[in-house]
Amino acid sequence: MTTKKKTIQHHAKKMATALPKKVRLAIDCSTEERKYIKMFALYEDKTINEFVMSCVREHVNKCNRAHIPNDETAATLDASERGENIISFDSIDDFFKSMGDSAPTI
Repeated sequence: MTTKKKTIQHHAKKMATALPKKVRLAIDCSTEERKYIKMFALYEDKTINEFVMSCVREHVNKCNRAHIPNDETAATLDASERGENIISFDSIDDFFKSMGDSAPTI
């Protein structure tokens, strides 16, 4: 097993076990897709949350890409989790003005 693969698997395992606080994730899907998710979860005797997270963990373990942030990105993520250097905007227009562009037209 390559070092990259071991590192990704280590981070996936760390993600699964070491997160001290949980956050809520909403997934938009059709009624039919929701039925399938519920059926698969029931078949595996899992809650929907357990089923979805097991699918995510399985996918992460199979992934061959590096998902390890470089030092600058890691430091930025750590700082934002501490609430440092966060800029808030009242609207998307204000955000684009700060970027020097006008809001895109849809």
